Amino acid sequence: MKIHCRVFIIYALVYVTLPHAANAAVQTWDLVAQYGMQASDAKPAIDTALADAKSYLSANPNDEVVLYFPAGTWNVVHPSSSGLYINNWPAGKLTLRGESPSQTT
Repeated sequence: MKIHCRVFIIYALVYVTLPHAANAAVQTWDLVAQYGMQASDAKPAIDTALADAKSYLSANPNDEVVLYFPAGTWNVVHPSSSGLYINNWPAGKLTLRGESPSQTT
């Protein structure tokens, strides 16, 4: 599975929102720079980033974490597991953002 225009679908599905405080912080995490995401097998890095985001937002429920996918094609299906699984989000706001619909697939 490729993330092509599905980034926008993911926005609708993953945009977990609770009321934001005026002093809420936005953390943008680059999945390549910070997690070493590889185009051919992006899922392990994404899974690690999601676990970190869940922990961070549990401790900082008014904040937002943006997981940033740089331009490129990212394979998020891992041979030994299913696609992305996001469930029981504790608090805060999570956004999966690509460079653009035409550059992140």
